[in-house]
Amino acid sequence: LPKCCSQSLVHQWVVRFIALGYANKKDNRKKLVKSLFGVSRTSLELLPHYSRLVALLVNFVPAVNSKSNTSPAVTPAAAILADSTTS
Repeated sequence: LPKCCSQSLVHQWVVRFIALGYANKKDNRKKLVKSLFGVSRTSLELLPHYSRLVALLVNFVPAVNSKSNTSPAVTPAAAILADSTTS
């Protein structure tokens, strides 16, 4: 995750995270949150990329959205690929 330092790398990471099924496991989502909130003071340049990552994940993993009380169902990978190519 710390290597995601561009928009295209963030998009690729999100596609892989969802397509490979990592978003379906609670432990993986916990690790993601820990990484997002554990940014060191010397790596603040990652924050815009991390916020983009969260903005993308909210669309596909409802559990990321704090206002959502739905189950952590994941949208099929084909929809993610179609969406990421139009951006």
